[in-house]
Amino acid sequence: MTHTFTFRAMHVDFSFTLPQHCAPLEPMLKQWLLALEKDWSRFNDQNELATINRLAIGDTLQISPLLYTCLQSAHKYYVRTNGLFSPYLRTQMIANGYITSFPFRHSAVRTIPKPVTALAFLPQYTIKKQARGEVDLGGFAKGFLIDQLCTMLKDNYQAAYGQIIGGDDMRMWSTTDKVWEVPLLHPMHQSVMTTIHVKNAAVATSSRLQRTWQTTADHIHHILNGQTGQPAQTDIVQTTVICDDLTAGEVSAKLGFLTDEALLGPFSSYIVHEDGTHHWQQQAALAH
Repeated sequence: MTHTFTFRAMHVDFSFTLPQHCAPLEPMLKQWLLALEKDWSRFNDQNELATINRLAIGDTLQISPLLYTCLQSAHKYYVRTNGLFSPYLRTQMIANGYITSFPFRHSAVRTIPKPVTALAFLPQYTIKKQARGEVDLGGFAKGFLIDQLCTMLKDNYQAAYGQIIGGDDMRMWSTTDKVWEVPLLHPMHQSVMTTIHVKNAAVATSSRLQRTWQTTADHIHHILNGQTGQPAQTDIVQTTVICDDLTAGEVSAKLGFLTDEALLGPFSSYIVHEDGTHHWQQQAALAH
């Protein structure tokens, strides 16, 4: 017997499929994600993230352990990708016109400042502001939190299998004979392009068709080059990455718009182009 429930948080629909004995956890899981949505959103100027972004250069602040861990994880990917992926693009996102949560259709573009490394990480969950950049965790935070929930449900509540879907991200596990069937949908007409079968995997999808807006000069999307602060220039409209955890998947899916190099590993990835064509970029063994 399985227990399935859905709710909306972080501007996406979440869906959980868990063993029946996990059903009493439903209210706690909802409350946890909704609370973090408020505290980690870049659109809330009264939360912990906003406090970090208001720090003066040289100031330090002890923050919550979970947010510290998330920020430090994002920073490590920032370093590993030489800044192509960056959690420090809030100012650049606003300058490109992304100033409120979706839906919106039109916005104005301002001068886009050069991205910088905003934070340094000190012991005891302490951060130091070292440049004027501001944090925007975006989809990375969602992937990080789903990974955290997966670990908690397996280790603390003996969930032998489970699937957590948050928007276009999903994490699945199974220590039983259960195999998850995951269709990959075409972003233009929602037809099934291919289907994968996995027991333990993370599937992260990033699309530049979903969050777009019109400016006086151009049509802009939200996937920015972390080195320049400019929207990625590519004929790719969607990337899906299949790997072991969603933090790596989230970063790798975004890198698919920015580079042909496999900076984080030889993950399986499925690509869709502007003309609608689609294909495996790299396909590893998936039934694991």
